[in-house]
Amino acid sequence: MTFSDALRRRFVRDTSLPISLVQQPYFSYFIELYDPVYQSVEKYERLLKTMESLGSEQAFFEEHKRIKEKVVESVEAQPAYKAILRDTFEQYKVTGGFTQENIYTMKHADQTFISLDLKKANFNAFRHHDPSILQNAESYETLLTPFTEETYFLKSKYLRQVIFGHLQPKKQQKIQKWMIQQIADALSPNIAEDRFLSASSDELILRTTPGAVEEELSWIESVLPFPFVRAEAFTLRSIGGKSFFVKAFLDSEKVEFKAIPGYLLPQCYKHYFGQPIEAYDLLFTFEGMLAAFQTTLF
Repeated sequence: MTFSDALRRRFVRDTSLPISLVQQPYFSYFIELYDPVYQSVEKYERLLKTMESLGSEQAFFEEHKRIKEKVVESVEAQPAYKAILRDTFEQYKVTGGFTQENIYTMKHADQTFISLDLKKANFNAFRHHDPSILQNAESYETLLTPFTEETYFLKSKYLRQVIFGHLQPKKQQKIQKWMIQQIADALSPNIAEDRFLSASSDELILRTTPGAVEEELSWIESVLPFPFVRAEAFTLRSIGGKSFFVKAFLDSEKVEFKAIPGYLLPQCYKHYFGQPIEAYDLLFTFEGMLAAFQTTLF
């Protein structure tokens, strides 16, 4: 099955894959290359299955739009949603805050951290405020299933962001920031303030040490005020001694590449895993034209 660049570009957005070149044959190369970390082959197979079901690219884009519109309409029709339009959300006002520090710098290389992340933050923000806003759906997927049963669409992060981008996103953010503050308050009896390194609207990062991780994670999970918080420990690794980083999680083989421009990710990825650089790894686009680095990064 042959797809257009537009469809492959939408697929990359739907799946948050770090693929910059959607033209073939480069696209297929990166699907295979990134599979061990991003499960890109499985995600692409979901697209193939969905396309077989829908039959055409036009039908795919129309279905994407239809699902978004139907979900937004269904939420907007709820009395609880209409009520928040008039609500100033003063109960979610956050006082104070943390000193924001960029974690992805060389001074943090080889240090260990704990990440506290709000899972599906926009959905869970509204669900916390009033579940009936979301028709008492117990999960984001449950909210969508009256309109689609296609796994591809249920797992599309981009579709979720588009849907909630039409549903009072500033109020979602206000609840999310309050939630992060509640998490910090729950931890503050045992965690010194200078260990709170960074706080965004959906993640809190704490300094820790390898020897303290297991005990701290156990305690943190026992005091978390919300059930949809993911607590994970990781060590930040510099790639090749440069300001490009990998979050290496301590309880699994999972890694996340951070602070790396998309056009340099193939080289950083290959260097981290000890793989040889190939011609496709040096390609990028410049003002709409295909270009290539003449020398390697490492």
